[in-house]
Formats: sequence, C-alpha cells, structure tokens
Amino acid sequence: MLSSGLVFYRFEIDNPYDPDTVYANFRRLLSAYSFRPNHHNDDVAGFNADRFRMPVEGMDVRVYLETFPYREGSKVEGVAILPAPPEEGGVIDFGPLAEAVSERLEAVVFD
Repeated sequence: MLSSGLVFYRFEIDNPYDPDTVYANFRRLLSAYSFRPNHHNDDVAGFNADRFRMPVEGMDVRVYLETFPYREGSKVEGVAILPAPPEEGGVIDFGPLAEAVSERLEAVVFD
C-alpha cells in the first residue's frame, strides 16, 4: 500500500511572449525554491532555467522550468513535482492536483 508518494508531471507551454517576459512572470508570482541563481545560456538569448515553489490547493508543488525562444514567441518546459494529495478510501488520485497545477502554470505564463 502506498502511504505517500510523488508524481513528476512534465509540461510544456507555447506562448506568444518573449521568454524573458515569461520568466519574469514566474519570478514575480512564485517563490524561488533554491538559493542557486538561475541559469542563463549565453549562446541562446532568452534562455532561463530556475526552480520555484508554487502553492496549489494547500500543497507545496516544486517546479523546475526552462524558458527559451520558440517560433514567434517562447516555450516553457519543465517538471512539477506533485506531492501525494490526501487519500480517500485508500486511493491516491493525482488527477485533480495535476489539472490544478496545469491551470496555475498557464495562468502564470499568460499573466
């Protein structure tokens, strides 16, 4: 029986905005997760990689992401680490939490 667990939820979000603008949204709306400075790739303008803490439904979701230029805008790719939500009847259902995380990520990107 699984008493606790994590799910690694991979995501990518295409958007029409500059990658530095999208990255700034994450910096403005979420808390930094680590003390390491974000990573910039000097060979790719607009490339950023960082870690954030995102509260969703009372849970602390850690998000690792990269922003970079893509077509006429940018792309955000990353992984959200979903903690196990409270179980009901011995079943842990990550579906509703994954959906809430997806909605929150898109809200940050398109803010």
